[in-house]
Amino acid sequence: MDEKNAWENFCKTGKAEDYIKYSQMKNHQMRSGIIQEDQHANPNAGLDYQGADGGRERPFGNGVDG
Repeated sequence: MDEKNAWENFCKTGKAEDYIKYSQMKNHQMRSGIIQEDQHANPNAGLDYQGADGGRERPFGNGVDG
């Protein structure tokens, strides 16, 4: 049974146990997706990330300066 079928089954029955089955399948698929994304993440990304603007200073009045 896949997530869609589990949802349809819950809609038909309205039983809490069927919703729990659906929820567990959905959570498992989300965790699997996150794991796959992590495998493709940049292994060199670290604490020295310079940001979208290449690490340049922000103009005065742009948040931290007051």
